[in-house]
Amino acid sequence: MKESIVIRNFGPIKEIEIEDIRPLTVFIGESGSGKSTIMKVVVLFRWIYKMLNIRSYLKHANISQSPFSFNFNSYLKNNGLTDFVKNNTEIIYKKGNNTISYHGSLDTSTTIPKDDLSLEKMCFIADKRNLIPDILAARKIKCL
Repeated sequence: MKESIVIRNFGPIKEIEIEDIRPLTVFIGESGSGKSTIMKVVVLFRWIYKMLNIRSYLKHANISQSPFSFNFNSYLKNNGLTDFVKNNTEIIYKKGNNTISYHGSLDTSTTIPKDDLSLEKMCFIADKRNLIPDILAARKIKCL
């Protein structure tokens, strides 16, 4: 399913549109140019999309009260992105025919059709240079 994102006025990002996000996405550029910010926003909106999938699944199963609430400010805080939001920040995330957008507030009113429901696994390898050696070292410790 095609995935895209538009980010405007968010932290160091003035405007970027990625029309087709691939399963493996790599950004190369100068320090402080916003590479990590873009990936954090993509991962955040993938997480919100996953929660929207669960909410839609429950709705299709006629469960009227979803236990999942969306507090965008908490998501931003947990990802260290609170100070990146500006008055004119706009984010539009699309997965297939489904859209989640932020412009002053998060619009999660979309109900994902039954045929589009999916619970994909997500992985984001941070910009921490020694993350992979740390993971490998932790595996060795568990094996002892």
